Amino acid sequence: PIISVLVGDEEDTFRAGKFLFDRGFYAQSVTFPAVPYHAGVLRIQVNANHLTESIDGFLAAMKELTECIAFPSGEALRQKMAAAAKQKPDGLHQRA
Repeated sequence: PIISVLVGDEEDTFRAGKFLFDRGFYAQSVTFPAVPYHAGVLRIQVNANHLTESIDGFLAAMKELTECIAFPSGEALRQKMAAAAKQKPDGLHQRA
């Protein structure tokens, strides 16, 4: 299966992908326009050919990544998505 992990900010999404790549793991960084603005995701493919040790290593790298990049969750995620919905893709606020 393909697992999508929400990162949010485009720059953070690319930094997260590079962080994992530098540790030997490939996770595709997907940003606007493929996903909504400020809703960047890492797309991670997992299959039965992956060794348990590889999955454990990836999970350890993800844990390390969460110490470097703040992943959105809960109320903060809802607020970020609401704010992003009010912005144009170029980052300018729409006028009411």
